[in-house]
Formats: sequence, structure tokens, C-alpha cells
Amino acid sequence: MSIIYWISLIILLFFIYNYVLEHSTSANYKVLKNQKYLKFDDSIQIEQYNYENYNNIESLKRNKIFIHIPYEKNERNWSDFYGRSSNQLNIDLCILCIKSVIYHCAHKYDIILYNNYNVGTLLNEPNQEDLCNIKNPSQLSGVDLTQWENYCKAKIIYKYGGVIMDPYFFFYDCPLDYIMFPNTFHVLHHTNEGLNVSSKPLIPSTNHWLSSPPKNKNMNTYIKYLQHLCIHYYSVDHKHFDKTFEKLYLLPSYNPKYMGIIDINDKPVESRDLLKKEEIVFDNDAFCLFINIPFFKKYTQHAYILKMNESQIKSSNTFLGEFISQYCS
Repeated sequence: MSIIYWISLIILLFFIYNYVLEHSTSANYKVLKNQKYLKFDDSIQIEQYNYENYNNIESLKRNKIFIHIPYEKNERNWSDFYGRSSNQLNIDLCILCIKSVIYHCAHKYDIILYNNYNVGTLLNEPNQEDLCNIKNPSQLSGVDLTQWENYCKAKIIYKYGGVIMDPYFFFYDCPLDYIMFPNTFHVLHHTNEGLNVSSKPLIPSTNHWLSSPPKNKNMNTYIKYLQHLCIHYYSVDHKHFDKTFEKLYLLPSYNPKYMGIIDINDKPVESRDLLKKEEIVFDNDAFCLFINIPFFKKYTQHAYILKMNESQIKSSNTFLGEFISQYCS
């Protein structure tokens, strides 16, 4: 056979492969588009990644990143007087974090945004008495709300596998599969900024990041523990003094260097450090920066960063502003 025949055959197979790949990866989406080659801020419509825009989550073949969208009364920015009663996500710092995940990872992983009001549909739990099927999540607050959200996060990861996170991680690279999606239940250690009375500088937590393969036995055990907390613990202060968190030390954990939780010299990075001007050097293998939004909410002297829009954040005279601006240009 002539070389022209083989070249023609290779070209034909190439087009067939790309056609099949395009249609197989887009069949489960309603409106999603690949935005990898856009500039960071250009036309990244985070609404396109809402859970409702997927036809069938279970049939998705790629690894999944779930992002929990917190809803709260708009106490920061509003366009008019009545906007204060809105439950829209109104923290631009969180929006920047979501955009960063989409920009760097959407070409490789499936990204699914959900909130407290559609989590029941996402889980499709047939047992109507299950805690995830609560009818009105807005009635929960404080530690009750946090525990319920953590329970739902664990249920999602147990069912679908992948990573589930809050929009508190600013990505500036796409991690490799084996780093992002380890084959066992993994937790993340955070800087101990009042998380617990322990003197340890890093505390394991599943509040903001959780990873597991589907149907993992350890995750199933953890779900039962979270269910117990939801039913039997109501004190706002119980986690501050509770020692059960120490059991999380027994679980595999991510290297906190990956998330900028410690710097290149293994020094814990505190939230206050991000609002200073001093340079922080992260490890070469880091792919995102954890931004402790709950800390900024709690301490009003630092809450000004939450009132800023995207442009103001990037031009702020802080390490965080310069860091984000560097990767948003």
C-alpha cells in the first residue's frame, strides 16, 4: 500500500477519534463549553457549571470536583436597598476562587457547583428521613448548619467520589490526577487559627476539603459519625473542646504545601499573613492557595477584604491581592 493511503487513514482516524471524544464528553452537559483558552476573567460563566446543567452526574467519566456554594444574607455588597435580603453569593473573593478552578481544571475534570437547596436532588437519597432531605435548610444556623453541610458533603463524595470543597481555594495550576484524587479517603490539615484549643500548629479538618473514591468504607464510617454529630451535638462550642477531631490524624492527608497552607520552609501560613505586604514563597508543587474566608468573616478588622470587588482585590496593597493579580492577568 502507498504511503498516501496510510497518511489518509491516519488523518481519517484522527478526525473520528476527536468526533467521538467531543460527543462522549459533552453528552452529559446541557450548556457547558471548554473555556481553557480564554483569559482568566473573560467570559467564565460560573453558572454554566451549576448542578442543574448536568443531565446525569453518575454517567460522567472524568474525575469530579464538587464546589459547595454557600448562601447567606447579603451583608456586604448590594446594588439597591432590597438587595440586602438576597441569598446570592456576594463575596467576590469566592467568585475568583471558583473561576480559578474552572479556568485551570475544567478541561481535565468535571466541575459541579451545588448549594444547600439542591443537594437533596443531587444525592437523590430514597430515604426521605435521611438528614440530607431536610426541607428547609435556611432554618439551620451556626454549628447545626456546618455539621449538616459536612454530612451532605460526605454523602456526595461517598456516592460519586472525587473532591468536594468550599470556594476558598484559589487555583493557579491544574494538579495531576494522583495528587488531586488519591485512591483513599484523604483529609486536609489547616493552620490552627482558633480551630481548637490544641497547641498543634496544624489541625485536620474536613470542613472545607474532602476527597475519597466512591463507596469507600472509611468514608461510610465517617458519614455515620457525622450523622451522630448532627443528631446529638448542638453546642456551638463543642468542637472547640471536643477531642474526637484527633481521630482524623489517623487518616491519610494531603501535603499542606500543595494548598499553600504552609510555605516552602514548612511554616504555617496564617490568614493575617495574606493581608500583609511581605512576600510568601510557596513550594514548587503547590497548585492552589487556601484563603480562610470564615476567619475573615469572624474577625471584623480583616473583613474589609470580603467587601471588595474583583478589581479592588487585585489592586489591594496586600500579598493576596498581588498574588491573585499575578495569575489573573
